[in-house]
Amino acid sequence: MSMEWIRQSWLDTLALTADWMRTEGKEFMMDTMLLAFHNVDDLSEIVRLGNVMIGNAPDDDNPNYTVSRILHFQVIPQNGKFDVVFLVEVRYQMEVPDWVKQEN
Repeated sequence: MSMEWIRQSWLDTLALTADWMRTEGKEFMMDTMLLAFHNVDDLSEIVRLGNVMIGNAPDDDNPNYTVSRILHFQVIPQNGKFDVVFLVEVRYQMEVPDWVKQEN
């Protein structure tokens, strides 16, 4: 069993999985996360945080996810500052291993 055969098999499986997720599996592609920020200075900073999240990883612990949209947020005033909680919809990005990306 050569490395090239394993690589090609993995690429074929990835393509089939991606195709399935685009068609039948759409409802399984999305997930939600709850993100909280503490001691935000003002409401414009909350808006900026929300705008920056869209299209990016929700946090450092989940680099394979991308925020698709903000479903809901809650602002909580705390001692002249704000705490905010965002409920976001995220999409999992399949990571292709480096050995599969390599060219012959």
